[in-house]
Amino acid sequence: MRKISFLVILFSLLLPSASVYSEEFKIGTDNWFPYNRITDIKNPGFSTEILDEVFRNMDIKYSIIEYPWRRGIYNVFQGEIDALCTAFYTPERGRYCYYPVEPFITTEMYLFVKAENKESLGYKSEADLENRIVGVVSGYGYPEHYIDYIRTHGTLDYSKDEETMVRKLLNSRIDCFIMSKHRSDCFLSEEEFRDKVVRAGNALSREGLYMIFSKITVDLLFVARFSEELGEFKKSEKYKRLFEKYFKTVNPE
Repeated sequence: MRKISFLVILFSLLLPSASVYSEEFKIGTDNWFPYNRITDIKNPGFSTEILDEVFRNMDIKYSIIEYPWRRGIYNVFQGEIDALCTAFYTPERGRYCYYPVEPFITTEMYLFVKAENKESLGYKSEADLENRIVGVVSGYGYPEHYIDYIRTHGTLDYSKDEETMVRKLLNSRIDCFIMSKHRSDCFLSEEEFRDKVVRAGNALSREGLYMIFSKITVDLLFVARFSEELGEFKKSEKYKRLFEKYFKTVNPE
């Protein structure tokens, strides 16, 4: 397996017109709007557009391919692809992948319940999770502290995808589920779910969303360079415009 050398990147800075290395950097993603939807040329996703800007600034050629999420996780763990986006942190992922210091964005994680149960199943503190059946998607990343608490004091119910998880809620097979703010703003706005599912109360936590890099094929110094470039890009007007485009708000985080 090749290692992507930071020294090569430094050399490329001396020769801006030269390709950084002969092979394309291989990125995996899934269809997870508003972060990634590479089949939509006009609106390929917030993370997709940002990584394109950052890699252009780094003079890195890349290819990106969509996988089912669990397949993408397997591929990046095994070094079959160099990076995967967009991902929350989990300890397992941290064993196989490097995380940059800089996330694409941070977002709140919430519990969601049926609208009719907002008062009876509202969330204010951990105690409100006791004896609850809480839905999650298999292979997704969630705040570890809350997952451990639910395992001990309630029940975790795993679904193959978000649509299945939401349907379980509407059919009263689970009490609630966990989803991020920006993803829920998009996914739960579909007519089928609109006004039927609502936030249960306070946010559980605030989490970063990252590009993660295979430890098999990518050098840690390359990840540091990516993080630095991403941090600089987040200060730009382009980043603000992308934030407004995908999240309909003025002040990016």
